[in-house]
Amino acid sequence: MGASSWLLMSLLLAGCGDQGLTLFYDTGGRDTGAADTGSTDTAADTGTDTAADTGTDTGTGADTGATDTAADTGSADTGSADTGSADTGSGWSYADRTLPPTYNRVTHSQGPIDFTAVAWAPDGTYALILGYPASLYLYDAGTAEVTAVGSASGESWKALAFSTDGTYALIGGGKGAIPTPVLYAYTEGGGLQAISDLIGTADGKLPPTSRIQALSARPGTGAFAVLSDNAASWPSQITYMNQVTPDLGGTWGWSFHGGANSDQGASSVAWGRDGDDDIALAVDNYLELFYFDPALTSGQFAVQSTPNTGNLRTVRFRPDGQVAWVLNWSGNGKVYTWAGVLRNDAQNSYAFGGWYRSTFDISPDGTWKVFVGSNGTVYFSDSPWQPIDGSRFHSEPIPSWDQPPWNGSSNDYLTGVAWRPGTCEGLLVGDATDAKGMIVRFSLH
Repeated sequence: MGASSWLLMSLLLAGCGDQGLTLFYDTGGRDTGAADTGSTDTAADTGTDTAADTGTDTGTGADTGATDTAADTGSADTGSADTGSADTGSGWSYADRTLPPTYNRVTHSQGPIDFTAVAWAPDGTYALILGYPASLYLYDAGTAEVTAVGSASGESWKALAFSTDGTYALIGGGKGAIPTPVLYAYTEGGGLQAISDLIGTADGKLPPTSRIQALSARPGTGAFAVLSDNAASWPSQITYMNQVTPDLGGTWGWSFHGGANSDQGASSVAWGRDGDDDIALAVDNYLELFYFDPALTSGQFAVQSTPNTGNLRTVRFRPDGQVAWVLNWSGNGKVYTWAGVLRNDAQNSYAFGGWYRSTFDISPDGTWKVFVGSNGTVYFSDSPWQPIDGSRFHSEPIPSWDQPPWNGSSNDYLTGVAWRPGTCEGLLVGDATDAKGMIVRFSLH
């Protein structure tokens, strides 16, 4: 698979939340915005214009007269002098966004639900939100309405991920104290569908005593990584890796890639690249970092040696898949880099201040990383992925967390965050702080 598959989300930059920005491209180069010096153009364009110019010049200065060096894509100029300022249709980028963010609580009628995870459909039209212990909600981006779309009794749902084409999402978890795995598929047209025939490692399926803890769609394919564990106590805890290629109308393709001893329950998995190979990294809630290479003929899923990192929680890859950040939840939390190996030296780590960190997500192009935790704490970072620049981590807590409309406390957690594709906004979700579960819309401007 080519590296271009990893840049798919970067190409969705068609707008920025409600900013109303539009991308326009000019094959002769983007205007720099400097004022023209005042006189009429004196040198001929070197290329033939082929379509009408789309922007009206609005500045007051004259052009300097330098000859254009690349062909315009527009139709022939009408002959009037340029008046000077940059074209108003120039494109935006995530790097142009600035802090502080705007926070708005989403009102809904779903009651005091503790929301645990959130994921956006790839087209950004809606998000799915998990509620504890086993309920599913749809957030409509156009109306900001929250609708219950499914639930189950006696189950606990932990995992949520969309297919790469956005036609469905998978929801995974377990049922019972000695768990058996449960898996559902959600489509807008068909709702929530329970998936049967999940068990049997000899057939590539899940171990009979296991619970699904994390899911991740493999870029460029229809497959998912399925991370599960047996819910046992150390030293009998085992974390497992499967792949599944769903077929909502037919037979699902399963493969089992083994298990590895761990100390606490599995918590996160994400696809990346190691050289030219698709690989996945996974973590439990303790010290283990798991490395999965489906191209190997044996030992595909194994613990990768790590330095002293503390308890690991969440993995996210840069859009090209070559570098990952791994979040530690011990104490106030830390973040480390992975590029073949996990590193925790000063150039490859950052230690947060204040309160506990739950998880994080990245903007579609990888510029911004958003970390959430307890007591309304939120961090934004535009640090390079490697080396990490600690000066570019910014504490941006939800203001007046203990006051309306938030009504939160230090015991209330933000437990999920997801960036809406193609925009400069996203959703934070968490514990119910009053009569309603917490859903917060954030925006950068």
